[in-house]
Amino acid sequence: KLALDEMAWQELLLWTTIAYMIISAVILIGWRRGVTIEPATKWGMVAGVFIVGTFLTVSLALERGPASQVIPVTASYPVFTGILAYFVLREHLTVRRLAGTALLIVGVVLVSI
Repeated sequence: KLALDEMAWQELLLWTTIAYMIISAVILIGWRRGVTIEPATKWGMVAGVFIVGTFLTVSLALERGPASQVIPVTASYPVFTGILAYFVLREHLTVRRLAGTALLIVGVVLVSI
């Protein structure tokens, strides 16, 4: 939010990308295994696309609304993770997970009021 008060989301994305590249370069230099393209690489690339999409969505939301309302909504990502885990990974939904999800949703609603 502080950065978005002084720069556009496009510039913030650029600087964030540069920071990711520097950190990635440091990791690659220190990593002795080397980089290989494997079948699972596509999942890393898909994750990267979702991370950028999330960054853009949160940045745009923070430009338009107060952080006190935007951040609790973004913190509700476990709800979507649970739904995807159920349908994509065939994970089981337990009573505890469902109760936690319900509490999370109630909390987001209460904070957003």
